[in-house]
Amino acid sequence: MRLMALDAGWLHTAAVPARAAFHAFAGGRREGTGIACGRASRHARTTERVSGLREDHHVLVQSGDQKIERYALVNVEADRIVNSLNTLREQVMERCARRERGVAGP
Repeated sequence: MRLMALDAGWLHTAAVPARAAFHAFAGGRREGTGIACGRASRHARTTERVSGLREDHHVLVQSGDQKIERYALVNVEADRIVNSLNTLREQVMERCARRERGVAGP
């Protein structure tokens, strides 16, 4: 969904090179998604990586010229991605914890 928002925004912004910080963020996002879908036993690693992803986002926001519309668009969507991954991680961790306690539920 977020990629569709970026695609829609590309049409109205000038092309600019990808920032080096974007590559770090994108790699962390891939790892964060995999971790969020992992088991509760890796809770510390999950929390650490998602926190690292937020830090990658902060570095991304500080890089490049903030007046360039495409960078601003990516910054906003990257923030939404981190928020979504945080929510997913919390939901997965809660579900795993319930399962380990033997509690039924969604």
